[in-house]
Amino acid sequence: MSGPTIPVARSPEAARLGNAFRDVRKARGLSLTEMAKALQCSINTVRWHEAGATLFRADVLERAASHLGCTVDELMAGQTQSLRPKEDA
Repeated sequence: MSGPTIPVARSPEAARLGNAFRDVRKARGLSLTEMAKALQCSINTVRWHEAGATLFRADVLERAASHLGCTVDELMAGQTQSLRPKEDA
């Protein structure tokens, strides 16, 4: 019997993008569950994106950036220093 599958980054670039995505999500104060609902996917899918094991489709990346209140470029660059927690509307 084997244990759970652990996501492994496909490449250093995929790992960097996944880390940037996780950093922005956490800076916004969003849980994995909230992000999964926003992206209309499972929590495991978000985990795999954050680990860099699954590459983002363009439409998912755009939806994530929109929900996180940043641009795709900011998200891909990991420019989290300038991103403040998202305010409630």
